Amino acid sequence: DKVRVGSFNLYHKENSVVGEFTVGYDRSIAGSLRLEKLSLPDVSEMLDVQFPVKGRMSGEIKIGSSLAHPDIRADIAARDLEYEKFKSDQLTLALVYSGDKLGLNLDIKDKNEDVLTAVADATVKFDPEHMDRSIGQAVYKATIKSKGINISPLTAFNDEIQELDGKLAVDLVAEGTGNDPNITGRLELRDVTMKVLALRNKIQVDNAVMDMSGKYGTLRPVTIKTGEGEGVFEGRVDFRDLSYTGKGKMSGMLMKTYPADVTANLDGDIEVEGKFLNAFIKGNVKANNIQIVVPEKPLKEIESIKFIDEQDSNKEEFIFTGEKKEDFVEEFIALDLDVDIPRDSWVKGGGANIEVEGKLDINKNYKEPYLVTGSIDVIRGDYQFMG
Repeated sequence: DKVRVGSFNLYHKENSVVGEFTVGYDRSIAGSLRLEKLSLPDVSEMLDVQFPVKGRMSGEIKIGSSLAHPDIRADIAARDLEYEKFKSDQLTLALVYSGDKLGLNLDIKDKNEDVLTAVADATVKFDPEHMDRSIGQAVYKATIKSKGINISPLTAFNDEIQELDGKLAVDLVAEGTGNDPNITGRLELRDVTMKVLALRNKIQVDNAVMDMSGKYGTLRPVTIKTGEGEGVFEGRVDFRDLSYTGKGKMSGMLMKTYPADVTANLDGDIEVEGKFLNAFIKGNVKANNIQIVVPEKPLKEIESIKFIDEQDSNKEEFIFTGEKKEDFVEEFIALDLDVDIPRDSWVKGGGANIEVEGKLDINKNYKEPYLVTGSIDVIRGDYQFMG
């Protein structure tokens, strides 16, 4: 009346995972998995990860009761962890789930100092077919504290982030339900530097604070630096559905795009609203000191371009749709920007060396390429065609 795997051993180099598992025809279960010796660099090698995790892990996971109402207990320990710039010489995790009751205790230390502690208790129904509903109805209380944990491992969750460094300080108490959270405390970022795929210049944030109060988090005005100039931004998050609003003012904020070689200092006001990863950005922007370098050998193929003749010899009204590409910006970013291009803006390369001015409307829907419309005046310069 049972299907039983008496014992199984998984070996790779000097790593060992030992377990046993039994399933009854009445859907009862019993089993255990022991991590007797697990080298994280070897695991990283097996998974072919871009940035290997260093350290070693041991522990045991036990499961019992039934498939419909499992009891789970996990006790995990890790030593000498390193990933990117995150380090911890001691990590312990204890997790217990039984009869819809969940308990969690996480303790991360480095050099005998607390890096992060998290303690949580919850009542959550195990329902794999309706997990969204189960999480929304879960009743919980959690406390999370950290004087400063390195955030560089977050690069693993988004390919758009190429480099990341800085510390996150946490002092939070959260309770309520998934649909009706009540969170108090604050988050603080310190000495953050970031390199994203779409830009050639780095982003720097010396200090940013979000205050938590009930269902909302409020971002205090934070200064974002990009090498020249800066932008000051503030906003608010609704934890019930992870929606948010924000606004910012840019003062000579340097932007260097990649792979297109465009450099500009931005002035103006923008507003942001969105939900989870989706963000809609709108505003009025003045792009000063524009330098556009056209590659001698085009890196991208223009999908379509149309010119509309309005019988004005000095201006060309145009519509340009960018190349379709699967990336984070195309998937999750929408835009409605009015851009003013003043004099002393230059386009060079590809046979051109011209000064331009004009006005552009940049529009983009989620999961679609850019649509740029507007007018450009050629102030001076020269073209060289056909070599």
